[in-house]
Amino acid sequence: MKKRLFLNKWVYVISLMLATFTCFLYQAGVYVQTLNSHKDFFSLAVMGSLAVLSGFQVYFLIRKDRKAIVLTNIHLGILLCLLIYALVNNLIDLIRFKIYVNDTNGILFGVVLIVLSLYIVNKFNVSGMQYEDINEIGKKHEY
Repeated sequence: MKKRLFLNKWVYVISLMLATFTCFLYQAGVYVQTLNSHKDFFSLAVMGSLAVLSGFQVYFLIRKDRKAIVLTNIHLGILLCLLIYALVNNLIDLIRFKIYVNDTNGILFGVVLIVLSLYIVNKFNVSGMQYEDINEIGKKHEY
């Protein structure tokens, strides 16, 4: 039997493509941060940890391991938290200083997109329990 993570093949392909893209994107961000003369350790650490997380996510997606879904949920959850933090900062600037930041619409779109991605990943994943070999329990096998 083939190992499957998602009910539909298109969810697996899109998830693998996005995980690979974000892995390269985070690695490029780490590279640019190290070349930058104004080094910010916190953003470098966050991007580096997201690059490692995304790399493991791609690895487990290729192996079709169940850990890939957990890592995908963690990755999307972290991105959602970062986007909500940026959105709250923009709204505080709007209320406090009456400054409208043009990025607010893009951040709101990103929040909606990540919530939709979380829903799709969790809706279309295959259950971890597989009952097809239940009749083989307790039988002695020759190897």
